[in-house]
Parts: sequence; C-alpha cells; structure tokens
Amino acid sequence: MIEVGAAGERHVHEIYALGLTGPGPGAPGSDDTGLGPEQKERRARVQAFLAELSSPSELVAGEADGERFPIQAIAVRARPAPEGEGDLVLDVVPWPLADVAPGDTAPCTLVTGADAEELLAVLSVSTSRTRYRRDESVYALEVRPLVPPERACADVTVT
Repeated sequence: MIEVGAAGERHVHEIYALGLTGPGPGAPGSDDTGLGPEQKERRARVQAFLAELSSPSELVAGEADGERFPIQAIAVRARPAPEGEGDLVLDVVPWPLADVAPGDTAPCTLVTGADAEELLAVLSVSTSRTRYRRDESVYALEVRPLVPPERACADVTVT
C-alpha cells in the first residue's frame, strides 16, 4: 500500500504483492510472474518511485528538468514526543539549530539559509525513529521542502 498526502487530501494505492519476486504461476524456477508487459512496466515505475522515496537526501535535493535545484526553505512542524513508544527504541539526538527552536508557538517553523543546509545534513542520516532534544523537551518532526510558488508555512500543508 502506498499512501500519499497532497493538498490536504489522502490518496491510497494498493498494489498486490508489489515486493514479491521469484517463481510465478508457471514451473518451478520460472521468472514468469503472470503479469503482462504493461503491468510489469507499471510495477517497475512504482518500485523506482519507492526507491527514490527511501533516499531522503536525494529526494530533498530534488531535480527539475534534469538540473539539480537547491532547497532554500524547509517547513518544520515539531510535536512533543516521548523518548520511547512501547517496544520501539528511539534515537534521541540533540536539536542541531541554535537559533531556530522546534515547537515554538507557531504550528510550523520555516527554516532557511545556512540553518536549512544544516538541518538537511542532519535529516539525511535520520530515520523515522529519530527524535530531537532541545533543553528538556523531545520532539518528533514532520518536514517538507518548500517548492515554487510556496514562500511561507501558510502555503504548505505538512502532513
């Protein structure tokens, strides 16, 4: 299942047995999956898309018309989070930015310039289990780069 949030809406796509490989409905050892050429091509495109999503540093750097473009601003929503969630072991690391505090009174904080570059470096080695500590508080982050024509948090829905 692939779930995408865009423009305040959620879109769910279910693709049966997307990650399965190996012998298909034919004889043992066959690479016949029982899929037609068009289905195989569509699945390959979805798998390439998922591989791209699994590399945050590449995804955040982005490409437009074959040229790399720099991320100039990042929308960050921080929510207080416990240091542990059930049996899940979390990685709690120091908040990297001295001049930008997560969880300020606004629901979204815009990070720009050198702070954005520093945050991107930290995010590129973070996982979904990473939490950030500032003073005595621990936060989980939801982040997203601003893309044209977005200029402020008000232009963005971080989901």
